[in-house]
Amino acid sequence: MDYSLSARIKTIYLLILSSGLFFTSSTVVLALLSGFQIVLYFASGLSVQGLFSAYKRILILAVIVTISFLFIPSDPTTNHTVLTLFHYPLHLYWGEWPNIAAMLLRIITLITASLWVRDSERSGAFIESLRWLKIPETVAIAVDAGLQLSQRRKGPKKHGKKKKGGKNKVAITFQQIKSGELRFFDDLLNKAYQKVNHFLQERYSNISGAKRHDITIILTVVTAALSLKLLQLLPGLPIAPGHKNLVIVPLIVIATLATHSRYGGFSAGLAIGISSFLLGYGKFGVLEIAHFALPGLVSDILAPLVLAKSRKFLIIRFALLGAVIGLTRFAANFLIIILAGAPLLAWAAFLPMLVSQTAFGALSALIGAYIVQKIKSGQLFEVTDATQKKSQSEEESTKNV
Repeated sequence: MDYSLSARIKTIYLLILSSGLFFTSSTVVLALLSGFQIVLYFASGLSVQGLFSAYKRILILAVIVTISFLFIPSDPTTNHTVLTLFHYPLHLYWGEWPNIAAMLLRIITLITASLWVRDSERSGAFIESLRWLKIPETVAIAVDAGLQLSQRRKGPKKHGKKKKGGKNKVAITFQQIKSGELRFFDDLLNKAYQKVNHFLQERYSNISGAKRHDITIILTVVTAALSLKLLQLLPGLPIAPGHKNLVIVPLIVIATLATHSRYGGFSAGLAIGISSFLLGYGKFGVLEIAHFALPGLVSDILAPLVLAKSRKFLIIRFALLGAVIGLTRFAANFLIIILAGAPLLAWAAFLPMLVSQTAFGALSALIGAYIVQKIKSGQLFEVTDATQKKSQSEEESTKNV
């Protein structure tokens, strides 16, 4: 079977499987699906270590949901044991093990299938299959270019222990953001913009006009978002899920406001999500795509309304918008909890994460208001544009000589 056909079949299979798992509750069926998927994974020559690493990432989720099932039964008549803890009776519903098994099997099947589809084909095959499924050209180019630029940045892998606090990592403190010292964000955007222009000139020089403008903006956002792995945001801060929303939310809003497309934010979010999935950044497999695509869609719907025209109360309006976008950044967690069929206790356990995502989304207004003003004044990429003109004039003078 040729590579392109194989990749298309696997992509369709993953989409059908991901949807079907939400409606399957039979432990036997799930066990067969999970076993079949693990066989496919190893039959493709993929490593045990890769699978083990993926399972290890979802360990905390599995523990939380397991504990939830044991203490909050789906049926009060389920067999249980009463334990006494500090004179307080605790009901342990050990009869919930079939539900726990079904939950774990759903997650394992999805994660294994995602890894198999991602890693069992040659590089670029997944992108080709997405194009075949009529994914917008802008998104396909953004994913292709985003992966290429990320691979260039990462370079060859080094064996041995990873050193903490590498030379390339830049520390960003909350004090900087609070005081309005946003040079780091300008640098992040401008460096991404320069890389993107150079890449598009090399690989997609035939694209012009409004399409090129939109692809440049969207790919700049994608490249900047993926490069956040090199940024150490808020060093020294205790556990605070969602702190990267401080940067992610303004980036997505840029894609909405600075492009001509009606769905610039969604296109950028979809491209970031697909790229993150293919690069192995997320822990929820293909559901990682929703982690960015849904915030992009919400931005497209709300940002033009909330941030239109007047600058009055801009930071407050952006904070409200950022809170909603930050809330939707919980999408992958939300879908995986639904997939697991978790009881209310699991939702309560994830509530602090949801609050943190929303809070940092609101705080992104400290960067977002600044960015909106730059977009409206047409100065978003002014440094890069000047640099680009200078380099172009230098090239022309060299040719003339």
